[in-house]
Amino acid sequence: MSNEIKSYLAMLIQSVSIGFSFLFINIALKSTNTINLLAHRFTVTLICMILFMLFKKENLKIKMEDFKRIAPLSLAFPIIFFLNQTVGYTMVTSSQSGIIYALTPILTFVFAKIFIKEKNNLKQFLFMILSILGIAFINLMKDSNSADFNLLGNIIILISAGAFGIYNVFVRKIASKYSPIQIAYVVNLCGFVFFNVVAVGDGMMNKNLHLFFNGFTNVEFLISLFYLSVITTFLTMILVAFSLSHLESTTVSLFQNVTTVVNILVGVFIFGDLLTIYDHIGIIAVLIGTIGFNLARNKGNSLKS
Repeated sequence: MSNEIKSYLAMLIQSVSIGFSFLFINIALKSTNTINLLAHRFTVTLICMILFMLFKKENLKIKMEDFKRIAPLSLAFPIIFFLNQTVGYTMVTSSQSGIIYALTPILTFVFAKIFIKEKNNLKQFLFMILSILGIAFINLMKDSNSADFNLLGNIIILISAGAFGIYNVFVRKIASKYSPIQIAYVVNLCGFVFFNVVAVGDGMMNKNLHLFFNGFTNVEFLISLFYLSVITTFLTMILVAFSLSHLESTTVSLFQNVTTVVNILVGVFIFGDLLTIYDHIGIIAVLIGTIGFNLARNKGNSLKS
């Protein structure tokens, strides 16, 4: 199996796992707040990475020079991405945020053109637009009766989406020099330090630091934390880094739209949600757009450092 096919499989696994993460986030947030959950999530993920390397009996071999080159990526993801997402979700509807996050491939496309001179053809661009319109259509129809619009909230979510696009582009740029586990380890370490400092600081300021440990006696919380840490953080960080070493950043970013499809199907099969006609139309558009984008991909596309 070629590395290109492995990369497509990796992104498919990543999209499915993140699609299920919304279910586990909702369960976990019954026992703690978002910042504490992020702190615990990156703590468990870091432990997983250390155990993974011990089990493989391999040395990460990350020099200070390497750390300085990889660490700035964490500013975009997870720090800016999650912080703005957390604040933005309190200001806009889920449908509005879904539409904005669907723009991530376009933002990635623009950043990739500017920073790494990535090439995509017209057919790919048209298929990408089709996939984005599919997500927008689903979310617009769900929110068709809502008149709520918060400009600041939408800007904050747009910054979050842009941060993820920048992360994809710059991981792509260094992917040939570092292994997926090296990139994932450094980025996660920075996330671990940042979110734990914020969570503990918030607990001390509000004199409720004891809430930091809420949930650890709850089995559902522990199961959710395990899934969010091991599957949707540890595993997906490695899968994304691996895929970006073999696929264009716009290609990898477009797979995020498949996550919305998985999320809808989770709602149908687990929560008994109804699959409406506009869900069918949107899902078909997303799948045709994503598959078409990759079939139209130029085999000669290469990374220019």
